[in-house]
Amino acid sequence: MALTPITPTAAVSVAELADWLRLGEAADFAVLHPLVRAATQMCETYIGQALVARDVVQNLAVGGDWQAISHAPVRAILSVSLVDGLGNATPLTASDYVAEIDVLGDARLRLLRSGSAVASTVTCRIGMAEDAGQLPDALRQGVILCAAHLYESRDAEAPLAPPASIAALWQIWRRVRLS
Repeated sequence: MALTPITPTAAVSVAELADWLRLGEAADFAVLHPLVRAATQMCETYIGQALVARDVVQNLAVGGDWQAISHAPVRAILSVSLVDGLGNATPLTASDYVAEIDVLGDARLRLLRSGSAVASTVTCRIGMAEDAGQLPDALRQGVILCAAHLYESRDAEAPLAPPASIAALWQIWRRVRLS
């Protein structure tokens, strides 16, 4: 099931990118901001993990089976709700479900009661670090290099492949799921 980001956060600041590109006072932050967001998203997609902590909502089916939370690493399960046929959500108490988060941040949830609900939602806090400054330097440098590559190739007629050095910086944190 799809996740809906509530508060996405970039892995580096626009000022850091502007400094890396040596733009000085000429930096157009409105142009650089989407590049930082895109580079952060590319990194998260490549490594299969959220970088900076944020809250996400995931829709789940109802029933008593274990259901995996789609994104990792999960830092905490914040709330679980049942949704009726009219779209009204009813929050559950901790005794109405069982949640497990392992050491890698993979999480799963099992509802103990669902009544007449047609769906359920879970709100989770995900992310490797609480803020961008706590991320490993190699991840942050890879995001800066990726954003710089996007900036420098913006006028190319055909998209230019990112340098392999970016993937090399991110490779150690890459999680590949077999299911």
